[in-house]
Amino acid sequence: MQKNMYGEIPVVEIDENQRYWLVRTQSGEYYQEFFHENFIGIGWDELDLRRIYKTPNEEQMIEHIKTQYPDEKQPGRILNQIKRFLYDMKIGDIVLIPSHSSLCVSFGTVESDLYLEEITIEDVFAGKCPFQKRRKVKWSKTVQREELDPYLYGLLNSHHTITDATPYSTFIDRTLHSFYIKGNSAHLILGIQKPDHIPAVELIDVLNKTLEIIPFINSLTDSNYKKEDIDIRLTLNSQGIIEIVTFTSPVLILGIGVLLHYLIGGKLSGKMSITSEEKKVELESSSDGLLGKFLKIKQHIGRQKLKEMELAHKMAFEKLQAKLPTELKNLPDPSELNSKKED
Repeated sequence: MQKNMYGEIPVVEIDENQRYWLVRTQSGEYYQEFFHENFIGIGWDELDLRRIYKTPNEEQMIEHIKTQYPDEKQPGRILNQIKRFLYDMKIGDIVLIPSHSSLCVSFGTVESDLYLEEITIEDVFAGKCPFQKRRKVKWSKTVQREELDPYLYGLLNSHHTITDATPYSTFIDRTLHSFYIKGNSAHLILGIQKPDHIPAVELIDVLNKTLEIIPFINSLTDSNYKKEDIDIRLTLNSQGIIEIVTFTSPVLILGIGVLLHYLIGGKLSGKMSITSEEKKVELESSSDGLLGKFLKIKQHIGRQKLKEMELAHKMAFEKLQAKLPTELKNLPDPSELNSKKED
């Protein structure tokens, strides 16, 4: 992850070159150990790592594999898996591990280079993972299969020990984050919690209410964004998502996210006194930034119009049970930002 360049707005920035891997857990046998002891590992422990590191070409490496595993019919397959774990995987890469029958999938970040774990005979008899080749991982999220993005099912069908999951990055990113920027695109994920059928009129109403915010972003940021700058991606199961994407400017998605948050539940027209002098200074200094520009919508359209917008947006989102990103809950109360300028 890159450092957030947008100050007080809690948006995640993902490196365009982020890599992703699916690592098998021996049909789930070692899933719990991987997860609770914060590592991933692979087998083929008879292979001499020093030999692999120093071997000048793949032919000699394959011969080494054939010597150690004479019954292996596909030594090139082992070589590819070893190379991925030793050379291709890097600190900072995202890994996924499935449990038995992929009933749940855990996501984490690689935190170490390759290391060798000393495995005792007692460990083996105790049923512990015998894999010596390991990497440390910090787990961040576990998702049940029924809640998993259906586009990731194809990835889980891979039976390789290590699979390059980067082609599935779009679906992994939106599983891990609901408000993020990656390269020239920005993303806002709305979680749809309605358990039964979704009337078209309710879906259209939420989309229209979202797009209605664009003219206010233009006036507040002196921009010229259009509705055509927004792409919509839908995954509507019994519960699904609406992904709002732009390739025009991150500011457009940031504005939509911030204003939706305050219109739906962030008390944009509220008022609250400040008791902490330290917090007061922090919020006042941030009010001149991008967040402060968005929050001038109150002065821009007036209280009555603002209340009407709040009511209309809340009703539309409640009908569809559409939830905003949890990242936006960390936004400050706007009345704190403007406490000294209240009319």
